[in-house]
Amino acid sequence: MKNTEPIELTSLSEKDKEILNHRRGGLTIKEVASKVYLSQRAVEDRLLNLRRRSNSKNDIELLDYCYRNNLLIENESLDTLQNN
Repeated sequence: MKNTEPIELTSLSEKDKEILNHRRGGLTIKEVASKVYLSQRAVEDRLLNLRRRSNSKNDIELLDYCYRNNLLIENESLDTLQNN
């Protein structure tokens, strides 16, 4: 029998941080996809996976979860992420 429990979200990849910071900035999925050089579907799939793992209903709840669990730093800029 396959385990269907989601894996708890305890860390983020640099790409996930970049996607979330663009979403925080108000960009649409299509705009984010263009900025991070992924397809729109790939961005949607990444966000869906992150929402499932954090038990979030939407991107706002996901961002809140990430801040509360220190997965994102509130004042961390995209420039900081892109220079690492």
